[in-house]
Amino acid sequence: MRTTITVRTAVVLLLTVLTATAAGVLVTLAGAAPAGAALAAGAAIATALPLFDALIDE
Repeated sequence: MRTTITVRTAVVLLLTVLTATAAGVLVTLAGAAPAGAALAAGAAIATALPLFDALIDE
């Protein structure tokens, strides 16, 4: 059976989602509006994805 994504891709995406979730939760706990938390999570995704992609070699 063939898988759709590799283990490396799954790990990179998982770490990215966890980073974005943590950023959104921390911004929310700091008292910002939900829209601000969503923007922080989006910025975290944009930053974390290339970072984890470069850190985890094939």
